[in-house]
This record gives sequence, C-alpha cells and structure tokens, in this order.
Amino acid sequence: DILPSGKQVLMKLGDILKELDNEIVIEGHTDNLPINTVLFPTNWELSTKRATNVVIFFVENSGLDPVKLTASGRGEFKPIKPNDTEENRSKNRRIDIIIQK
Repeated sequence: DILPSGKQVLMKLGDILKELDNEIVIEGHTDNLPINTVLFPTNWELSTKRATNVVIFFVENSGLDPVKLTASGRGEFKPIKPNDTEENRSKNRRIDIIIQK
C-alpha cells in the first residue's frame, strides 16, 4: 500500500508529469529477503505490484494518461544500497519514476 506521505508526494509529481508528453516507466523494487505468500510468491510479483499501485494512483488521482504509463517489476536485482542492514533494505524497497526521452 502507498503510505499517506507517499500519496502527497505522488499527487505533486502527478501534477508535473501530466503536463509531459513523454512516456513514463514506474519501476518497483524490493530488498533481497525472500517472500513467499499467496499474493506474492516472489519479489518480482511484489515489485510489480508496487509499481502497478503507483500507476493506478497516477491514473485515478492525477489524471495521467494510462497510454503513457508502464509498470515494471525489478525485484531485488537493482538495489541502491547493500542489503546488509534493515535501514539499507528499507531504501531498496522503493519505486523509481523514469521519464523516457
């Protein structure tokens, strides 16, 4: 789920992004701790759902054109920090917003 503080940030970003004609890729990421639930058998499913939640949020709350949006799951395979502490793992649980040229 998107935290309330994250929704505030996404609303501001959505206002900016909807003015662009560029395609936008929302990438979801996870830490490297294995997950195995009914909803998320792997970190790939979790990261893809993370990205999909943001895409849906942008469409429903900011009026972004869904034709311009792509949700992509990267799993644990593109960390920005080593997964050696809880603090670092929390930084790897994220989304990236990529504006295509």
